[in-house]
Amino acid sequence: MLGVDKALRKAAKGCGAGRGLGRKLRRGAVAAAGEAKSEAASHTTNFRLVILSLISTHILNEVELTCDRVLIINKGKMIGNNTPLELSEKIKSSTTINLELKSQDHDIRDTILNISGIKKVTLEKEENGWKFIRIRVDYGNDLREEIMNLGKKRNWLIREIHYQRSNLEDAYIEMIQNKDK
Repeated sequence: MLGVDKALRKAAKGCGAGRGLGRKLRRGAVAAAGEAKSEAASHTTNFRLVILSLISTHILNEVELTCDRVLIINKGKMIGNNTPLELSEKIKSSTTINLELKSQDHDIRDTILNISGIKKVTLEKEENGWKFIRIRVDYGNDLREEIMNLGKKRNWLIREIHYQRSNLEDAYIEMIQNKDK
């Protein structure tokens, strides 16, 4: 663990008071946590090396990279306690399909909404004739094939279609919103 402490202190150099955690320190912390995990995994004795760090942050993608367990606290109450993956999989409405297409159709949104399992279709932006569409689907429901078949029937030119699973930030936002209702 001395190596972890040394790496954090080295990364902290140059971060002035009042500036919060700079990029150098965050990168150092991520690297140090990775080193600590490797160190813990390399122990082959009958005991398990336990490393406990408490991090309070809003940078959830780094939490996903470094933490084995996450506690989410809202207004002083714990509303989440699990691994980042388990927390992400608990939310049932954050599976997204991102679609980029060109078409003369004016009813693309309604046409896509007719596919069973689709919850919401949002036109994010339109640029040079390309439409960037975000499609929310039932959890775990990969409807890319159905969308591609529909696009073929409607003569859409599809440049990209991407299935995006929920992440820790999606889980956090949904948990906070549900608790605030």
